[in-house]
Amino acid sequence: MIFLLKNSIERSAITDITWGKIVKKIIPSILLLNSLVMLPAKANYPLDNSTNTELSLKQLGAYQLTFEEVIEVAHVSGQNLLAKSQERPGENFSTYLPFSIQQSQFLIANGSKILKGQAVAHLEGYDVHHFLEEYQAAETLFKNAKQQYQTGLNLYQQKALSQSRWTEISDQYFKAKLHFGHLGHLNEFLMVNDQNIKDSHEEKRVSIVSSISGTVRYKATKESKNEGDLLFDVIPDNALRLVISVPMRNVQQLAKVKVLDNDCILAIDPSTTENNIISNFNTIVWSEPINSTCDISLGESMVVTPIYLKAAFSINKKAVFEIDDQSHIAVKKGNQLELIAVELQGTNQNNYLFTSQQSLVDRSVLVSSVSALQGILLELGTGAE
Repeated sequence: MIFLLKNSIERSAITDITWGKIVKKIIPSILLLNSLVMLPAKANYPLDNSTNTELSLKQLGAYQLTFEEVIEVAHVSGQNLLAKSQERPGENFSTYLPFSIQQSQFLIANGSKILKGQAVAHLEGYDVHHFLEEYQAAETLFKNAKQQYQTGLNLYQQKALSQSRWTEISDQYFKAKLHFGHLGHLNEFLMVNDQNIKDSHEEKRVSIVSSISGTVRYKATKESKNEGDLLFDVIPDNALRLVISVPMRNVQQLAKVKVLDNDCILAIDPSTTENNIISNFNTIVWSEPINSTCDISLGESMVVTPIYLKAAFSINKKAVFEIDDQSHIAVKKGNQLELIAVELQGTNQNNYLFTSQQSLVDRSVLVSSVSALQGILLELGTGAE
């Protein structure tokens, strides 16, 4: 460069003395330029997930370094889901009116717990008392037919009764038995209170009862007055469950759910995770029956945290940092820190749950001065925490 500069200057009319002064001024600048050209490029730490970057502990200088061991976990919590308590289709026990009525008066609140044999509603109407009379008449006819049948059987066996007469007696007996049995079955749902009746003309008070224990449900806005109308349902205690809409991609790993604001964890019925009916990328699953420790009412909507059966690791949230839009942790490896990429799966109080392509069993992870480490990697020089 000096040679080229001298050739260009020789063309001008300057003296050697002047040329010497020029050289003394430009040589320091040329040397500085050469030194800049020879400097390495700005240090960088590109983190390739396939090959983990290592950093010497000495590079952290006097920063305080604290390590914690990674914890293995078998379950991972996911994003909250919506759930509702109800019975699966067909598990409710329905009670229908055995006859038409003019009035019903429910004795317990909708959604309340009820015991087997407990009265649910009073029934009023002409057909109510007609049924009681019909039941008593059917009982008398059955008793008479039964006595006649037993007498006729003895005579028939002794050849003292014709075949046609025996057939007639048998038909009457079995018809009376079937009719009385039908009314008797309906009568099992009734409770007749006649203890306070003083006059024979005073009507008996008739109530319809629950045939099982559970939670009673009826439609308060619908009038049920005709024979065969549904009056109420009872949900058995072992039939109340949570129905949950779950993303299809996660349903196979779903093991249980935790009800928020309630110390209640329910397992998922594994048979329902095979449901292949999808709506908006979600599918429906059911929990196991709600146990007595869960304070959950019929028809209650709630938020639950899904718990997936998935092998993962747990570490203090302070240990995780981000480089190149990827979460990492710094694992101790002798006098080195090995930077390992991780995939966050959820949280558990003060810890992150994550997965990694490498086994981290019994490995120690940096949980202090992590921002200083990140600053060194990014060449920002952040300072100690």
